[in-house]
Amino acid sequence: MSRRSRPHGTCSTRRTPSSSRWRSPRPRSRAARTFSWSGGSEVSDSCRASRGRIRRLAGIAAIAVCAFTSFASAQIATAATLKAAFLYNFAKFSEWPADVLAAGQRLEMCVVGDAAVADALGQTIKGRAMEGHELTVTVLKVGESPSACHLLYVSASEMKRSAAALLGARGASMFTVSDADGFAESGGVAQLIVENDRMRFAINIASAQRLRLNISSKLLSLAKIVKDQNNVPH
Repeated sequence: MSRRSRPHGTCSTRRTPSSSRWRSPRPRSRAARTFSWSGGSEVSDSCRASRGRIRRLAGIAAIAVCAFTSFASAQIATAATLKAAFLYNFAKFSEWPADVLAAGQRLEMCVVGDAAVADALGQTIKGRAMEGHELTVTVLKVGESPSACHLLYVSASEMKRSAAALLGARGASMFTVSDADGFAESGGVAQLIVENDRMRFAINIASAQRLRLNISSKLLSLAKIVKDQNNVPH
């Protein structure tokens, strides 16, 4: 499943009885802290500068920049909008097995413990599809089963309370992401890292392979590659 579309636009939320899915428009604004992309200038740069980075970094970094600058009113990225851009691109540049994500099946992106990230991700996916897969964002409560999720983001603040759900995800082809320290080395697929006000990401290739996830070499070329710790169950 190729990943070529570019995120843009705005949207917000409509809640279902059992979960929260982002579908209908509702503009929101947030106080912002400026971050930088790990391979370029500050993320508050214009999309014109981003287009230059498209040529230099195979497009991935600039795609994420445009994803949030298109809907951030002052073209300043908050941590939440930047994390959402990463999550979108993780899905965009990855492939799931056909028995997990069948043709035409909805691609479920789930968030635990961070409403701001869920909201920003909902804005990012507004009107987008990936190779015929409708994109949805679902907010899961702590302890709620993530079995329907293809991509699962768990905030560091909820890591301990979500341990059981993450343990269960190890047996499924689920792209797991967190900003918790040591998450990727502990068997997670990807970890979001902030270093010197620059956000970057780490990928555990061995974990992705165990879960039958195929991650694009373009994405891997920008990642910090980490390995399992000795106590990670296989």
